[in-house]
Amino acid sequence: MGKKKPIDVTKLIETACKKDLKWNYENVRCEELSDGNVNYLFRIINKETRESVVIKIADSVTRVKPDGHIDPERNFLEAENMDWFNHNSEMVPKDVPTLKVPKILSVNEAKHYFLMEDIVPSITLRQALMEGVMPVNLGISFATFIATSQIPYVELVERAPNMDEINLLNDDLIKITEDLVFKAPFFDERERNIYTKGNEEFLRNEITNDKRLRFVSAKYLNKFKTYKQSLIHGDLHTGSVLVKFDGEKIVGKPSNNMDMFVIDAEFASFAPIAYDVGNVIAHLAIADMYNMVKPNLTTKKRMEFHAYISKEMDAFVSAFRQISYSILRREIENPLYRSNRFVKRYIEDIINDAWKFAGLEMIRRVVGSAKVPELEKITDLEAKIRMERMIVKAAKDFVFSKNKINRA
Repeated sequence: MGKKKPIDVTKLIETACKKDLKWNYENVRCEELSDGNVNYLFRIINKETRESVVIKIADSVTRVKPDGHIDPERNFLEAENMDWFNHNSEMVPKDVPTLKVPKILSVNEAKHYFLMEDIVPSITLRQALMEGVMPVNLGISFATFIATSQIPYVELVERAPNMDEINLLNDDLIKITEDLVFKAPFFDERERNIYTKGNEEFLRNEITNDKRLRFVSAKYLNKFKTYKQSLIHGDLHTGSVLVKFDGEKIVGKPSNNMDMFVIDAEFASFAPIAYDVGNVIAHLAIADMYNMVKPNLTTKKRMEFHAYISKEMDAFVSAFRQISYSILRREIENPLYRSNRFVKRYIEDIINDAWKFAGLEMIRRVVGSAKVPELEKITDLEAKIRMERMIVKAAKDFVFSKNKINRA
């Protein structure tokens, strides 16, 4: 039996136009928004009305280096997860900074696609930070989103009806997380790790052959697999947030003329909340280090951005702590759990674990096959090696020294 060919996305888009949107397919224009390996993402534009939506299509095979069958059912599960996070986001008072979530418009479970609100014009938060955009209340927005959508459903609080029984998980993608984040940096069984030329020895000594680091990764892989604390996003970082500007994009100084939207919830799973918190920390730190080696920037500009990121990281952790405490003190009914000391310790355990997850996420982005654009954008080999070493040094500091970081 031959290998299965990728699906015909043109036919699926035509189906979506006719059945879901009731649009004349002859009057639409499509723009591909992602060149991902397992999903197809297109903007569908009605040339008559100027309306637009986004379609996300799941295939069962990868386009590059076929990896066998990947259950396309993940598309329906992602739509369910997006609905869940959208519901929680809309419950946040309007005057509180938070991340929004695009609305799901329709789902075709049989054909494995869904349509969602088009956030246009927009760029990823990662791209915005790389360009020097400084969103006001960035840390607080992340903290509010995570705390309000996850903390109310932890084991200390009675969960929403049937929350544990809803099948919102995709085992194939969860296994990818377990492999790429925790195992592959140390045991590259599939030979997909990428070591920058001239930095191989450093990376192998500091990562692959570091038994202490390997031990921590084993410990936190076990925690990720066994501690079903709440439904987390599972892939929450600067690349899974879209920024929509209200007016001109402002670079080089803090600005609040934007909304931010979370996307890509297909990796959602019941897992430690610290994993999402750690991912945010990791990618804010990477944004800072990219700024440190980015060409054609003055020292003053580098230090201004560094001060901004440092402030937002501190605000993120502080706001997460405060919001989580407020929620738990309000929602916990069991008198044994209501102790101030217990609640504070519970939240501090999440934060302490988050720094470990952050360090492991940063390490896998340096040696793993899924690189971050910040590293790929650096073309000067010497600067790239310097940035990789900065990331590894900071990551290990996160892992072994809690929340201290040296970005010099």
